[in-house]
Amino acid sequence: VGFQNQDELTARMEVHCSRLTKKECLDLPEKIYITHYVEMTPQQIKAYDEVKKELITQLDEGTVTAPLAIVGLTKLRQICTGCVITDEGDTKQIPSDRIPVLLRLLDETSGKVIIWCEYQADVEMIMDSLPKGSAVSYYGETSDEDRAHALEAFVHDPEVRYFVGTPSTGGKSLTLIVATTVIYYSFGFNLEHYLQSQDRAHRIGQTSAVTYVHLVCRDRVDEKVLERLRAKEDLSRSVLDNL
Repeated sequence: VGFQNQDELTARMEVHCSRLTKKECLDLPEKIYITHYVEMTPQQIKAYDEVKKELITQLDEGTVTAPLAIVGLTKLRQICTGCVITDEGDTKQIPSDRIPVLLRLLDETSGKVIIWCEYQADVEMIMDSLPKGSAVSYYGETSDEDRAHALEAFVHDPEVRYFVGTPSTGGKSLTLIVATTVIYYSFGFNLEHYLQSQDRAHRIGQTSAVTYVHLVCRDRVDEKVLERLRAKEDLSRSVLDNL
């Protein structure tokens, strides 16, 4: 609900570190942020409202716990993408316009594109929807050998336009500056994963502005997650800027 003791946090950090920003060290092009809204299908709305009602009932009865709340939030986020993981570990697809919207955006975009997904099921669903040979995947189930091949193909093969992965696996260390468009098909609460995944395309060697597109269901949990990420980023900035 908010942040406390920011001045104390800054004071405790100050004696242990000095700070230079990326902007002070590197002459990089700008970042452009776009939110692209996706309308939910009737099936998604029905499933979303059922989970939401159950969570509200638990809150009213005082029976909700932190783990249950997290499970409920995760289900709501998955419903927004159209791909829900059941309690038994099975993947259940719900009719959704998210993939068609993504494909339309890709048709309107030139050059290479990075597509980040919070869930492995989203990666697999996107890979099944893209033309064969046009994309590589990079996520938890990908072997080290396949990861090396995927990276090589995306960077050097002109036929491979799309890099589809999870920030938890591919969000660090990789240099993907051949892309100037980054699409967040789905995203989570982890600020480090979010910021690091942005910088795969925005680092030394990038000469063009990088556009970041977030697919969001309006007035749903998507918007709240994005708000929390930005609030965490604001907190980090406010603490560090005072050093």
